Amino acid sequence: MSKKEKENMGYSRSMMFSEANQILTCNNAHIPAGIVNDICHIAGSAEKAFLSGMANYSLSARAGHSILRLARTIADIDGENEITESAIEEAIEYRQFGDGDAVWPF
Repeated sequence: MSKKEKENMGYSRSMMFSEANQILTCNNAHIPAGIVNDICHIAGSAEKAFLSGMANYSLSARAGHSILRLARTIADIDGENEITESAIEEAIEYRQFGDGDAVWPF
């Protein structure tokens, strides 16, 4: 990992904790379902992309929350206050489908 990537990760983590306003004491992957909508603010066009992805892939609410958590991390790394359409699209791309897949490739 390069120095710049490490700096981005540090910034991402500080954004995550400041956004949660002390509510969250863990990383984005462990945001409780009850507060996902409070922490994962979606920009206008991103909401359409999210809902479209949910419908196209027939995803459950649980899968949607996973995508929002990952998109929040991507947006944090990009320095965005809200989840952008590109962060949603990237998060959906990471999701795997089919028999034998492990939900996420990492």
